[in-house]
Amino acid sequence: AGSVVYGDISQGQPGFDSNKLLLWEGHSRWTPGAWDLSALYARGEISDTAAINLTLVGNPVLIPESFYGWYAQAAYVATLPNSWTLAPFARFERVNTGAGYAFIGAGLTPAALEAEEITTVGINLNIASGVVFKLDYQMFDLNSDADRIDLGLGYAF
Repeated sequence: AGSVVYGDISQGQPGFDSNKLLLWEGHSRWTPGAWDLSALYARGEISDTAAINLTLVGNPVLIPESFYGWYAQAAYVATLPNSWTLAPFARFERVNTGAGYAFIGAGLTPAALEAEEITTVGINLNIASGVVFKLDYQMFDLNSDADRIDLGLGYAF
């Protein structure tokens, strides 16, 4: 499956009414037996960012012209007593929030950012329909200071 969004993102700001966003993604999921396999790719483009970025020169972050991300994930769902399920999983992601910038002048245009790669391993414990306890550990390739343990409780209705 997939989706596409295209439209004006200027929010009525004078001088920025030509900025458009194109965002598209494609994703898939396959569940053979107890396996749950999924993948997603998304990409975005923002038009006419040079005009905005010229007003932001000197700021640490400018608006990218393009960005992307993708992941692949595998989980194995085991049924426990009381109809609970335990699903250990592993996910690998690659994201780049600044894959390209519009040219605003020599020495002013930022170089494309390096893509961050994130490996996540964890477990989901479903204790009732729509109720899940989650625990995972994320490891960041470029920014290892961002490595973390996440603990969560989810409810879907």
